Order: sequence, then structure tokens, then C-alpha cells
Amino acid sequence: MLLLWLATTVIVTTTALSARIRREIPPRVADASGCLNVTVGPGETLRSLSVYFYSGEGYYIRDGCIDPNATAFGYFADGVNATGWDRLEVTVSAAAAYTDNDQDYIDKNRAAMFAAGLLEGLLTSDRIEAHFVNLADTIIPKGDANLTERLKDWLDEQADWAQNFSDSNPQDAMARNVGYLLAQFQGLINGFSLASTSQSPKFVLHFINAAADSSDVLNVLTDRWPDWKQMGPAQFAQFVARTGHCTALIRLLPGLEDLLAAHNTWNAYSATLRSFKHYDFRLDNDTSFVGGRQSFGGYPGTLASLDAFYVLNDRMLLLQTTNSVFNKTLFKSISPRSLLAWQRVRAANQLAETGQQWAKQFSRFNSGTYNNQYMLVDLNKFKRNASLDNGALTIVEQIPGLVRYSDQTAILRTGYWPSYNVPFHQDVYQLSGYPEVVKKFGLDYSYQLAPRAKILRRDAVNQAGSLDGMRRLMRSSRYRTDPYSERDPCKCLCCRGDLLTRSGSADSPAAFGCYDAKVTSSDLLSRGGTKSGVWAISGPTVDDGRLKPFSWASFAPTSATPCCPGSTILAGCWCSQGCSDFRSLCRLFPLVVNLHDPDNSNNYNL
Repeated sequence: MLLLWLATTVIVTTTALSARIRREIPPRVADASGCLNVTVGPGETLRSLSVYFYSGEGYYIRDGCIDPNATAFGYFADGVNATGWDRLEVTVSAAAAYTDNDQDYIDKNRAAMFAAGLLEGLLTSDRIEAHFVNLADTIIPKGDANLTERLKDWLDEQADWAQNFSDSNPQDAMARNVGYLLAQFQGLINGFSLASTSQSPKFVLHFINAAADSSDVLNVLTDRWPDWKQMGPAQFAQFVARTGHCTALIRLLPGLEDLLAAHNTWNAYSATLRSFKHYDFRLDNDTSFVGGRQSFGGYPGTLASLDAFYVLNDRMLLLQTTNSVFNKTLFKSISPRSLLAWQRVRAANQLAETGQQWAKQFSRFNSGTYNNQYMLVDLNKFKRNASLDNGALTIVEQIPGLVRYSDQTAILRTGYWPSYNVPFHQDVYQLSGYPEVVKKFGLDYSYQLAPRAKILRRDAVNQAGSLDGMRRLMRSSRYRTDPYSERDPCKCLCCRGDLLTRSGSADSPAAFGCYDAKVTSSDLLSRGGTKSGVWAISGPTVDDGRLKPFSWASFAPTSATPCCPGSTILAGCWCSQGCSDFRSLCRLFPLVVNLHDPDNSNNYNL
């Protein structure tokens, strides 16, 4: 379980710091006073920690306490079997990192970010281990130890390059912010290593964070690309469904009453140990670090969303869907001397106050791995009942060798922006090989006539006029009756790959599909306090009871049953025993959590 490590002194080394880690209250912190309380929801259990850093002494770990005077403090609410989601809240104050030279703000900020990672690694080590087992089984070919080592070497080389880039360029804002992220990542490795039995903690966390990037890297290392030209229509349809992740919708109401955004994730069902995370990082003396508050739906051990649904500083939204790249010659440019997608996303989040700024930062050092469409929604450009100003929607698309971005607010003004795994920008569409695919397999793979494009053209305006309507639309899977779905459960907004049939348009059922939804709006985010946040659900859709819940017990898995804490089958986390669309979306995740001190004399907003 948690914190199964001895209270002895441990020496850890980061690039900027060499420090001891002690599991004890610092001598200068006299007693348990000052610990804040947080109330958990039904079925949740709480773990809390505070981390203190003193130069010359090291890091002190204080169990069971949320101390707002610590360098890093926070909690983990274990709720995956109750709501489908765990919750993680981490706050960092670099001002509370006491270094020998407080003028060296870079080292001070890195020390604080290391503390944040250390806290998360300690609090979530059991979840990280379970998630790695589930994820590795779906991505790394079984029985190929040599390939695993080659992937490990590639990720190590990339990490070394990124660290050197950061250390060698302190005047570059991107380099500094990558350094802060890598310090957090190193702290995560150390915390996980201390609390787990893993024999390779560094690789576990490299792989978890780079899982989406690693799919492309593995193909480059083996030169074993799926040969889509040799596939039949059914096989190709399933291939595209499994590699093109997610659906997103941004909806502007006709009277400018509200601006809504929603996203659902498509992936292997074994990846659905979910965690909703809130980071509040307060660094010192670095004016480039403007994105300290980030809330996102993520996974155990990930420092980025990977699905990409973020609320940034309460007034910017980031959504992402994955595009396939059929032109495999583009991948010849992939090199470990670059920044992976997850690293550039986090760095851009920290550096940007507008969509254009985000796009410019994200474009640097493009790895060409995990190629997506990103949607930046600047809610500061939305004036309720008045206007939607230019810059409200920035669209960013990446392929190997190219990142294209543009302001598409004009399209949003017509009512909505859809995203469904087909590139928008013409040069990205052409270079990715879509015209050749359309020629062979038809218009289902075109931008204008993809099934989800047609469904959203019909339903976005009529059904997504409210938060409730948006929630239901993003979980819809009416493939039996919708003519645009052609009785294919993955030609709808929320795929259920386990319902595919051999007699249908795809060749076999598989345990993958759409397994969550996140919805928010400008109005919801402006309410303040615990009334402001994101509605989220986890688990394969049942579409308001129209579909049977997925269960590993009734589905014949092709591999070992995935790990799920507290149950013998993963279905214990999902619709059949946890969240259900009969209850709409399970819960609101506030962006502000009220913590109370023991005598209730004041509140602290995490």
C-alpha cells in the first residue's frame, strides 16, 4: 500500500540538487498545528502529505498533514471505485523552499517542483504500479525484451538531451520551464521509488508519461508500420478507430449566452485507472511562468493529461484529438534530440497566456511523435451576451517536421467547432496521406464527410445547447439507429469497440473505445469556489441505458485481466458498479477546494 518505505535518511540526486529525504517533521516545525482538513466524498479515502525543503538539510516528508507553509502540500482522494476517478491536489510555493542562495531562482524553483513530484510519487505509488501493468500490456509487444531495452535506451537518450537543453540555456524561457518540469519528474521518480517495489521506477514513469509518444517510437525502432494499403475495409476501419483517439466539441450558444467545451477519450479499456488532477504551482522571480494553475483529467503517474483536457488558470481551455499519419516517410525525421509531446504541452501550458503564444512555444523542438490537433479556447476573448473576439479559438496541428496553427474563431462564431481525428489544415491533411486513404476507402475518412463530422453537423446545434445536453451528446452511441453510423459502434461520438461484430463493418470486438467525458463552460468556470469546475465521468458509455455496461467478466479478454484496486475485474470501477449515465455525469470537480484549519478560523483555497 502507501508509504511502505523506512523512515531512514535517503540520498537522492537531481540535476540541480543533491539532498536527503527524511520521513519526519522538520525540527523547526514544532507540532501538528497548522494542518488543514479536507472533506472527501462518499466512498473516498484520503491520503495527505507535506514536503519541506531546506538547503543543507534536504527534504522532509510529513505524513497525514496538509501544511500550507510547506514547500509542497496536497492530498490524494482514492475514489476510483466510487466515482470512477481518483483526485489529486498539489500546491507548491517556491517561497517556502529555503535555499542557500535565494537569488538563484532557477534552483529554488526546481527544488520546489521536485517537492511536488516527490509528493505525487509517494501518494500514488500503488496506482502507478497498477497503471503501468495495464498500459505496458497494450503497447509493448509481449516477449520482446530486446525491444523493451531499445525503447528504454531511446527514452533515456531523449531525457538526457532535454536535461542538457534546459541546463545549457538558462536565458531561454522554454528551457527553464522544461527544467522545472524535469525537476518535478525527477521528484516523481524518487517518490515512486521510495514507496513501491518496482525494480525499474525510472522506466515505469518514462513509459507512463511517454506512452502515446512511445507508440510512434516503437514503430520507428522496429520499422514495422501497419501496412494500411494491404488492409481490407473492415480491418482498416478498426485500425483507424483504435489509433485515432478522442472526440471534442466546442459550442457557442446563438445569443452568446455561454461558450461550452467537451471532450471524450478513446483508448484501450485497460487504461482507465483515472485521476483528476489539480496543480497550483507558485514559482519565484520567473515572469515567464504564467501558467501555474492547471486542472486536467489524467492517469496515475502522468504529469500531463495525455488525453489533453485542461483548464489553465481558470480561463483557458486546452483540448486535443489524435490524427493518424498514413505517410510513414514523415517519421524518418524522428529523433530523441527533441521534446516529446507531453513535455511541450506542459511547458507551453506554463508559458502561454493566449492560444497564439501556446502554439509558438509548442512548435519548438517538435518530436513528431503523438501527432494531434490541439484546440486552445481563450475564455478571456468571450464576452457573455456581447462578443467573441479574434483569438478565442486557436487550432494547432502537428505531424513530423511541421506544426501548423491558425485562428479559427470565425468558424466558432457560426456555432461550433468539431474535432474527430481528421486534420483540418490542408497541408497537414495532404502530407499525412489522407487523399490517398480517401481514394482507397472512401469519404468516411475525409474531413467534411467523416461519420462524426456528419453527426456533429446535425446534432451540435440542436442537442448541445446546455451543459446537460453537451454531456449527453458526448456520451451518445446510437449506432443501431443512426444512419450516419451504419450500425458500426465506432462510427459515433462515443465508440464501444467491444460491441463490434464480425458480421458488421469491423472484423472483431475489442476492449477499446470511448471511456470518459469531460464538460465545462465559461459560465461554469466563472461561478467561483466549489461551484466552479468540470463535470466528468469515467467508464465505457451506456448511452442513457441504451447499451449494456461493459464488463470484463462477460467480455473474453485476449490478455490478462487488468489491475483495478479493490476488485478482481476492471468492471468494478465502471458503469456496472460505479458511475452510470442514468445519473448523468458522475460529479463536478471544483477547481477550488476549500481546506479548513482545525479551529475553523480561516479557510485556504487549494
